[in-house]
Amino acid sequence: MDFADQKKAFYAMVSPSYPNEWEVDEALEILAQVLPWQRNALLDHVPAIWPVSNSLCFSYLSEGIRGISSFPPELLAEWVRQILSCYEEGGLRLARDFMADVDKNFLDPLRGKAGVTFTEMVGRMLPYIRGVSGLPLNLAIDGGGRIWTDTRTIFLPDRINLFTGREANLLFYKYTITLQWGFIAAGTYRQIPAPDLLSSLESRYGGSVQGSGLDAYWHLFPDPDFARLLFHLLEYERVLVMVATELPGLFRLAQPLCLRILQGYSAPASSKDLKILDILKSVITVGEQGGELKSPWLAESWAMRGQSLLRLPEIFDEIYALPGDPASEALRTLAGQLDFQAAEAVIEQQRSEEKELFIRRLAAVIES
Repeated sequence: MDFADQKKAFYAMVSPSYPNEWEVDEALEILAQVLPWQRNALLDHVPAIWPVSNSLCFSYLSEGIRGISSFPPELLAEWVRQILSCYEEGGLRLARDFMADVDKNFLDPLRGKAGVTFTEMVGRMLPYIRGVSGLPLNLAIDGGGRIWTDTRTIFLPDRINLFTGREANLLFYKYTITLQWGFIAAGTYRQIPAPDLLSSLESRYGGSVQGSGLDAYWHLFPDPDFARLLFHLLEYERVLVMVATELPGLFRLAQPLCLRILQGYSAPASSKDLKILDILKSVITVGEQGGELKSPWLAESWAMRGQSLLRLPEIFDEIYALPGDPASEALRTLAGQLDFQAAEAVIEQQRSEEKELFIRRLAAVIES
């Protein structure tokens, strides 16, 4: 079939629509790069895709030449089905992201490679976390593979491949997202050290207050970075208790996964590491005995914001005295990272927006 006949056949497939001629020419020129049977196989699915979205159909034809060259023809129908499913869940962008990497997003799962991509899970997890939190949170990929939140968006790796089972990786994505919301809900980023606490630290460590807020608090410790790490550990405990209390089903399912991750760090490099790993295991196994929330490190209530600030000096002194340098990789894997600077910027922006909204509403009331 020559080019003119192919063009005529394409218009017949999409009738009564009449797309721009240059778009059709471009699509058929791309299809000319593959064998005739491959081209015909791709075109056979146009009548199913075109009514859903014209743009999706042209993207499918453009990406399809790589797909049809990567897998046997009997898999094409399944690839199309997954493309349409992605489009239904997340629109054109999600479908294009899915098509852009045939190996990672389509073939690897079929081959039994159990990693789960951000693209695969976001369509389900975004409604989930908004429903659980009651907040208009967003999910986004962090290019460096970090897990963190600025209190408005939760940033995640583009792929989680920690476990051999696909469902386990998907569950860990869910747990991770829930945990980051937990730091928001528990007020981790909104804690303000009291003046008397700062004064007590000045006396304890011999420093002087520089700056304000949490930044001033960290810098009163002999090792501010280690103080931040231990604060993260204490907040992780507090938030995990919240998850165990509010979402016990998720906690019970995620707990063994967290312990499996912890087993991967079973050869600590220093006494500090060993102590931190012991605390992490104690925190993760909270609630194991009799279904009660029991842990020697457990605060009285996850809702008691500020407890970590009060508890930190004693714990810092105990662990800081141990030999060796601490590593925080296990904590980062389990609980992500705390980015106070990014969170503070977003919180301040939200305050400004709320203040502006209040002023506008007050002005409207006065004028009425």
